[in-house]
Amino acid sequence: GPRQLTVQGDVYAGEAGQRTAFASYTPPFVRTVEGDATLRGGNLLARWRRPVGDGALQVQAYYDHTFRREPHYRESRDTWDLDLQHSFAPAGAHQVVVGVGYRASTGDFAAVPTIVLDPPRRTDDIAGVFAQDDWTLAGGRGRLTVGARLDWNDYSGWQPQPRARLGWSFASRHWGWASVARAVRTTSRIEYDVALTNAVNPALPVFARVMGNPDFVPESVVAYEAGYRVSLGARAFVDAAVFHNVYDDLATLEPGAPFPETSPGTPPRTIVPVTIENLQEATASGGGLSSVVRVTPAWRLQGSYSLVTIDQTPKAGSADRNFGYEGNSPRHQVWLSSFLTVGRADFDLLWRWVDRIRGHRVAAYQELDARLAFRPRGPVRIDLVGQNLLHRRHAEFGGGYAIERGVYASATLAW
Repeated sequence: GPRQLTVQGDVYAGEAGQRTAFASYTPPFVRTVEGDATLRGGNLLARWRRPVGDGALQVQAYYDHTFRREPHYRESRDTWDLDLQHSFAPAGAHQVVVGVGYRASTGDFAAVPTIVLDPPRRTDDIAGVFAQDDWTLAGGRGRLTVGARLDWNDYSGWQPQPRARLGWSFASRHWGWASVARAVRTTSRIEYDVALTNAVNPALPVFARVMGNPDFVPESVVAYEAGYRVSLGARAFVDAAVFHNVYDDLATLEPGAPFPETSPGTPPRTIVPVTIENLQEATASGGGLSSVVRVTPAWRLQGSYSLVTIDQTPKAGSADRNFGYEGNSPRHQVWLSSFLTVGRADFDLLWRWVDRIRGHRVAAYQELDARLAFRPRGPVRIDLVGQNLLHRRHAEFGGGYAIERGVYASATLAW
C-alpha cells in the first residue's frame, strides 16, 4: 500500500463564569469569589505510515499546549509525545506489534498561598516499550493475544503491565473468551508536590493541609474477565460477561498530629497535616448481559443489564475510612432501546433504570429519551429529540445538581 501522512491540529479559547471558594490565612478564613475562568490552548499531531513487508511502520508526533486561569490559580502546560510502532507477521499465524514511546510534559503553576505545588515548575518524563503477539490457533477457531508494556516515569521508575487474552469458537454460533491484565495509574505531581490547605471552620484559624508524599507508589489493578456470545440465528445474539478486579496501593488521606504555624501578616494558625499514602486495597466484581434482536430488517431491539459490587479494605495503620468507591456507583443498571425505520423516518426510544448511588444520596430513577428523524428528499435531515421525558428534573450525581427534561430540534445538511 502507499505511504500515508496525516497532519491535524486544533486551537481553542473561551471563558467560563464561576463561583470559587478557597481557604485564606487571614479572616475570614474561607473566601468566595466570582470571576471568569480563561481557557485556551492548541495541539498539533503528525502521523506517518508506510508498508514494510507484511506489516507497517508508523511514527507519530504530538504537541499540546493548555493554559487555564481561574480566580484562585493558573497553570500552563506544554506536552510533547513521540511514538514509534512496527507491525509484522513473522509466521502465517502470528501478527506482532512492537514499539517505543516517550512523553515530556512541563507544567508551570501559581496560586493563592493555600494552594501550593512545590516546585511550581516541573517537567514529567514518561518512557516505555511494548510488544504484542496476536496468534491465530486451530485454523482460525482460536485467538491468543499476549503482550506487555514496560513503562518508566521519574516518580516511580519502571512498571511492568502484562496482559493475555484467549478467545475460542466452540461451534459456529458460540464464542467464548477470557483475559487477565495488570495496569497501573501513572503517578502525578499531585501525589508528590501538593500542599492543599482547607479551613476547618471559617471563623477559626484551624486548617487541614493535604500534603504530597515522595514515597507514594502507583495504584495498580489486576483485572480478570471472561465472556460468552451466542448467536440465535441471523437475527439475534446474546452476550454475557463477568469480571473481577483486584486493586492495591490505593491512595488514602492519613491525618497526623496538629502543629502551630506562623507567617508574616497573618495570625497564628493550627495545621492538621494529612498525608497522601497507599494504605487501601479493594475488589470490584460484577458482570453484564446484553442482547440484540432484529425483529424485522427495519426494527431492532437492544437490551442490557449490568451489576457491580465494590469492597474497599484499609491496610494496617490506616485511619482513612472514606470508602468513596463503594458508594459512588449504582449497583444495578438496565437499558432497553428500540430503533425503527419507516420509510424516510427513524423513531428511536431509549429507556433506562439506574439504581441508587449511596455516596451521593441519589435515589434510583428511570428515564426515557426519544428521537424522531425525518429525511426528506435531498441532503436534509430533520431531528426532533426529547431527553429525560419522564421527570421534570432528577438527580444523577451528588452536589445538588439536577438533570432537567429537554426537547430540541435540529436540521442537518450533508453533501
